[in-house]
Amino acid sequence: MSVVAGIDPSMTGTGIATPDWMRTVGGLSKVGDKRLEIIFDAMLDVVALNPVLVMIEDLPKHAQAAGITRSEERRVGKECR
Repeated sequence: MSVVAGIDPSMTGTGIATPDWMRTVGGLSKVGDKRLEIIFDAMLDVVALNPVLVMIEDLPKHAQAAGITRSEERRVGKECR
């Protein structure tokens, strides 16, 4: 069976979905930078499914200048390649 996944990256609560499950990860601000590790581990779970397609939501136009948030989302994305 072909797997398709969707990722809505966010430093406050990254959403991940496949046809079979959906979850939000990394949303606990009290864990600080550990959120990135939590998000990364969740992305590895998606990669392990060997998806044929992964859709990743981009930042809204009005948030394109979101400096550090933007760079962190790129870092998480690069680690998953």
